[in-house]
Amino acid sequence: MVCQFGEYYDNDPAARGLQARRTRQLPYVPAYGAGCKSGQPRTVPIVTIERNGKRYLASPFGTVAWVRNLQAAGEATLTRGRRVERVNARELPLKEAALVLQEDIKGGNPFASYYQVNAESSFEEFERVASKHPVFLLQGAM
Repeated sequence: MVCQFGEYYDNDPAARGLQARRTRQLPYVPAYGAGCKSGQPRTVPIVTIERNGKRYLASPFGTVAWVRNLQAAGEATLTRGRRVERVNARELPLKEAALVLQEDIKGGNPFASYYQVNAESSFEEFERVASKHPVFLLQGAM
């Protein structure tokens, strides 16, 4: 997925490398939206988390530009191939975000090292991580 909300992908060699290696195996989608200060369109590659019939978006890089833009806008446009989908994004409360991250990392998230926790970490450690790595619930726009 690509979220049009920031520039971390262009400026982060690690992100470029991960994207190149993992695009085929992960639900990678471009997302589009407007920058919160400039109002200009932004595009960022993202990977969604799918758990219990819901889709989430977490920031392995912390509160970067696309996260701030998504927090301000509350919506984005996701694209995958020719499929385009408008979504609303709601930032999860700390405990709920920690649960999503915990389930995802226990499920084998390849970005787990960015969160500095592992499957055996305590829930308190996941809460600490969730406070620095926002998690959003994605829902279809009405």
